[in-house]
Amino acid sequence: MPDIRLSVNIALRQLRDSRFVEWLLERLVLADLPCDRLTLEIPEATLHETHGAIYDNVCRAGASGLSLGLDDFATGPTSLQTLRQQGVTAIHISRLFIHDIARDPNAACLVDAMIAMARSLNLVVIAKGIESKDVACLLQSQGCKFAQGYLFDEPMTAEALATRLKRQQDSGATASAPANPGKV
Repeated sequence: MPDIRLSVNIALRQLRDSRFVEWLLERLVLADLPCDRLTLEIPEATLHETHGAIYDNVCRAGASGLSLGLDDFATGPTSLQTLRQQGVTAIHISRLFIHDIARDPNAACLVDAMIAMARSLNLVVIAKGIESKDVACLLQSQGCKFAQGYLFDEPMTAEALATRLKRQQDSGATASAPANPGKV
């Protein structure tokens, strides 16, 4: 199997289901996909939950080896202290910040600071909304190793990804299939 990492957006309604993590782990076993290859992109609002099904699911997901990525980092009211305490393993920098980094030195400086902070907290950084090679190269020079966006491929359903991987496997291709997040 190619070395593919998947990032999946998780809705609050899924996290409210007390059986969600167990269901997801069962699907990973059936698909023969190791937990460390899947990042759950969780909404920033989940970090404000300190009890109940949402909190329990976030804790269970992290304890089971699933990566937890904070989706659209720094676009909501999450404090940095909350980020540190909730077991998040990755931040996904919103396209709102990424969009102008090639043209605006202030935007580039802000993204650079986010990347530096995340790296010092041992968090994986995934930049979202990458549409040009210039932006991808700039992010790489800032130390961002992962990115997702239309430069790499469009978002796709699990079925579409499975079809693509099967077609690639049948053709004997050795390159990894486009999947988000992509390596910058």
